[in-house]
Amino acid sequence: MKLDIGSITFNMNIADGGGTPSWGTALGQNADYKFSVPGAEELITSMVYSIMDNKELVSCPLGKGGQSTNYKTELASLYKKVFVNGKLIPDAKFILLIVKQIEGKKHIGRRTLKYSPKITYDDQEINEDCIRKIILNLGLKEESAWFVYSIYTKNQDELHFNAIIADSDKSLTFNNTEERKKFILELLKNKGIDIDVFNAYNKIYYGVPGSGKSYIVNAKFNENEYKIYRTTFHPEYTNSDFVGQIIPMVKDNKVEYLFHPGPFTLALKYALENKDKKVSLIIEEINRGNSSAIFGDIFQLLDRDSNGKSKYEIYNGPILDYLNQNGISLEHIYIPSNMWIIATMNTSDQNVFTLDTAFKRRWKMEYIKNVFADNEESEKLRNKIIPLGDKYPNVTWEKFVTEINKHIIDDTSGINGEDKQLGVYFVTIEEIENQKEFAEKILSYLWEDVAKLNTSYWFGLISSYEELIDSFNEKSLDIFNLIFKEDEIQVTEDYAIKKIGE
Repeated sequence: MKLDIGSITFNMNIADGGGTPSWGTALGQNADYKFSVPGAEELITSMVYSIMDNKELVSCPLGKGGQSTNYKTELASLYKKVFVNGKLIPDAKFILLIVKQIEGKKHIGRRTLKYSPKITYDDQEINEDCIRKIILNLGLKEESAWFVYSIYTKNQDELHFNAIIADSDKSLTFNNTEERKKFILELLKNKGIDIDVFNAYNKIYYGVPGSGKSYIVNAKFNENEYKIYRTTFHPEYTNSDFVGQIIPMVKDNKVEYLFHPGPFTLALKYALENKDKKVSLIIEEINRGNSSAIFGDIFQLLDRDSNGKSKYEIYNGPILDYLNQNGISLEHIYIPSNMWIIATMNTSDQNVFTLDTAFKRRWKMEYIKNVFADNEESEKLRNKIIPLGDKYPNVTWEKFVTEINKHIIDDTSGINGEDKQLGVYFVTIEEIENQKEFAEKILSYLWEDVAKLNTSYWFGLISSYEELIDSFNEKSLDIFNLIFKEDEIQVTEDYAIKKIGE
């Protein structure tokens, strides 16, 4: 399992005494309730296999472990087969803990893997004894500087540490934790060890307009967990906008031609500089632009291996020059496994620019159902009463949008009804409260995108959009050519008040 950098260091001290190892790595539960730290699920499965019966006898005094009232030990596991760099340590045992934060100002419910040398069982120094045996096995002194950069399990009952010796003769001191982190990363790089394993991917979230695609993307790929770069494709968007372009700039009365990076290059630079952080490049409306032309040769990088890194590398001179000028030395560029590319797409806009099969093959696809979410905000919207006059006094937005979508599906005029449905989040509560804004937004979409091939099915003898607006102001839902029936669209006053909490 990938560990927090510097979380298991020995004799790699901070000058002011700060930066004490936390002896733990948060497992990173994400919006899908999955552990986002690579290897975490496999490790937890193994821990269940090696579970201890009397976890109340386990003590973890360092850091924020099992002895803190803010934390609860959920799982304690004892390994009787311990390996370092693939070599078995005779008679060594080691205890791992999963603790859950149950109190505090933030991170309630977060689970952390704990591996402190000070973890004991029934007052026995099991982990500290194991560390002493590892030091002897590695041929180190008590004052030697070394660290563990990953933990993994094999055959359910084997616990493996990957360790690096930083200085076999003496301890090391750093000015701050950032300096220590850079030292560790450089040492790993020099030894050819790649800890960049986040299993990132490319994914398109698609659905009808207003189904909540952007909301879901923003919730899942949030700024607390990811460094976010965002752009929106449109018909005039080009490869130069996306990747970058060389533009003339006047400096000291001289014209210089400098590379101005686009969102892809900025996201790539940050991901390569910060391989222990997650980066997300979010593309809104990916099919509103010519995606094949916009990606250009970057298209080749979208094929990912099992770790999320590009299978193939490419040569792109401007990007390479820009990266090299910023201290990132590469001969070819690739997308690292800590960089996600996430996009949204309206199914009703499929004919704007078609995504070809070769392009779509390189993306995961997730259809967002056109349904209200189970939360308070959605509940308020779905039960908001639309101001439609005396004849229709208690029509909720949910009832209205459901009835409209039923007739969109039933329309046989040649439109793709499923793609043209009205999204449940197509309007806001504020727009519903403003009758003019609500009418023009809804009627404009229906007239131009849904009813244009069969206006008589929807609006009878109404022949222009201007006439439609005037008729709505006078007749409300009666403009819909008997689509709405009073006894079907109405909801009782009791129901409305009960649902919206008035």
